[in-house]
Amino acid sequence: MHSKPELREILYIFSPLLMYLLIYFAVSSLTEAVLWGIEQHSAAVTPGTGDPALYYAAGIFRKYICQILPTAAGCLGVRRTAIAEISAFPRKYPLVLRDSGWKTPVPENIYPVLLTSTAALAAALNVLFSILLPVPEMSAMESTFVPGLTGLILQAAFYGFFMPFSEELLFRGILFPRLERAYGLYFAAAASSAVFGAWHGSLAQGFYAFFMGLVFALSYARTGRIIIPFALHSVCNLVIIVLEWTNAYPYICTLPWCAALFAVSAGGLWTIRISLKEEK
Repeated sequence: MHSKPELREILYIFSPLLMYLLIYFAVSSLTEAVLWGIEQHSAAVTPGTGDPALYYAAGIFRKYICQILPTAAGCLGVRRTAIAEISAFPRKYPLVLRDSGWKTPVPENIYPVLLTSTAALAAALNVLFSILLPVPEMSAMESTFVPGLTGLILQAAFYGFFMPFSEELLFRGILFPRLERAYGLYFAAAASSAVFGAWHGSLAQGFYAFFMGLVFALSYARTGRIIIPFALHSVCNLVIIVLEWTNAYPYICTLPWCAALFAVSAGGLWTIRISLKEEK
């Protein structure tokens, strides 16, 4: 049995996420209803005159709108909490600097290596789960695919910048610091990453998001700068988008490529570890 103070603490931690979900589903339902009404009205006015290409484009537009509006509304609903949490998060002396032996923040020359290592890890995990869990399901990116350069720009803008911004705001900006204050750094990293994984809705993407969430959370804890997990998240998504857009992804879905990508990631992270040790 949880005591009332513990339940209040849990409710306090997760209340922004619950508020976000409430706004998200309310706006999503309203958007779907409005767009469905417009489609029904258009079909009644001009029956049988639809251009297949135009119909396809309208469907893609609808999918983007039905994700953008609810997500934006949810972010606006928790913006004050996000600003307060991010402003209060330690910057000069981040979480893992406390009693850890480190005397200085992360050197600037570490960030390119961190970006490269994280991008390699993201590609390696995607390849690994594609091999181990070849589930024939359509991903969110595939469901909004538009061929050509237009498609690349749309997906890069949405999945490369908009979604990483909203998810980092929610999971690292708000949820992670609240969990850390209540339960400590490593529990907070694991718990916020588990929620982040569940958010993605499928087994393969859930495991992938959990492991990447750990990297994002610990990078935020080590640097104290929310721009770092956002940049890592953005680069990881952009790498997968480019691999899929260029049709290169199926060719790297092999065990040798998977091992090579893990080796690149491990080498970069080991280099970072050695460099940070020298900074102690």
